[in-house]
Amino acid sequence: MSDLESTRVLVLAIGDELPELIEHLEHIGAQAHGVSTGGEAFRLLSQQGFDLLLVDLAMPGVDVADLIAFVRQQPRTRHLPVIVLASPNESERLDAAFDAGAGSVLMKPLHWLVFEHHIDIAMRMVAASGRLRAKAQQSIADSRAKSALLGNVCAEARASAGSVRDEVDRIWRSLPATAATPVVIEALRRIGHEVGSLKNVAARAEALADELGHVLTIVDRREPIAELIERALDMVELQSAEKGVRLVSDLPREDIVVFCDPAAFDVALRGILLNAIEYSPSDSNVSISASLYPDGLLAIDVTDEGEGMHPEYVARCLTPLKSSSIGGVSGNGRLGFGLPLAKAIMEAHDGALEIRSMPGEGTTALLVMPAERVIVSDDVVRPS
Repeated sequence: MSDLESTRVLVLAIGDELPELIEHLEHIGAQAHGVSTGGEAFRLLSQQGFDLLLVDLAMPGVDVADLIAFVRQQPRTRHLPVIVLASPNESERLDAAFDAGAGSVLMKPLHWLVFEHHIDIAMRMVAASGRLRAKAQQSIADSRAKSALLGNVCAEARASAGSVRDEVDRIWRSLPATAATPVVIEALRRIGHEVGSLKNVAARAEALADELGHVLTIVDRREPIAELIERALDMVELQSAEKGVRLVSDLPREDIVVFCDPAAFDVALRGILLNAIEYSPSDSNVSISASLYPDGLLAIDVTDEGEGMHPEYVARCLTPLKSSSIGGVSGNGRLGFGLPLAKAIMEAHDGALEIRSMPGEGTTALLVMPAERVIVSDDVVRPS
């Protein structure tokens, strides 16, 4: 029981059950704080830190679903586990509580031995998830520090590239006519082109590093996949129109829902679509569709009709900071900045990014979500 000594439980109940609940919570080592009104519960949740909320659905004058929704909306309590106490005739309230974010239920009349074991297991899971969140926050801090360093390096590289470009222009202007041989002219042209490319690379990498620091803290929400795709298409509509590229979509069924961070997923989808548009010829198609596989996997397919990439270059695009024998820019100018970010976002969702491409055959990007993050909304099974 020593693992539970520092855990704090807020109990919202009335009548004789409140002191009994507190007694049994204290028996397993938890620090229990009991309240009997919704106002007290809202106030304490806003002001103090708790590890678990235990609430009776039969509380008069309290909309338990609203209370749970409040918990899920606050940064301080969004991870707070919620256990509800319910009677067999409260199925409608129980459904509303689960829709709002309740995690589990204990049915009344309570069996106190079962109650203590249930709470004990819940609190050990809370402790374990707390340790995991601490590690995740450390990882996020490390990632943001690296992103900041990368951003500074890119800014310096961009400034240096600008200086070199200015120097090349100065040499060009001061070059005597007799020295302007075809070989010298071609060399200066190549230097100017490569320095311009380096400046663009640095600017795009700097923007990527800044964006990366904001989107890899994954906060899961239920999102219809069709809405995610429609939103991404709206975000790239202007770019596709300017390029003369048609966007072709085959939207999935509306009842397919994914657990994801919508902001991060928007970035991944937008980046893949922009990459496809940028390297597609005018008057061609970029298509997007989603497929639900028998094993529960969901794959979002983005295909362009561009000139494609060599498989070795695909690998370099997905790991752009690693050295490679392949040059810094491919034959068609692909730099792959959208790909590593989309890959990182998908992996943060326990998914994957797959790129299928061959020269002359276009490119297909597959964003794969694991089965445990995909549900068909009509088939959701609620705990009983």
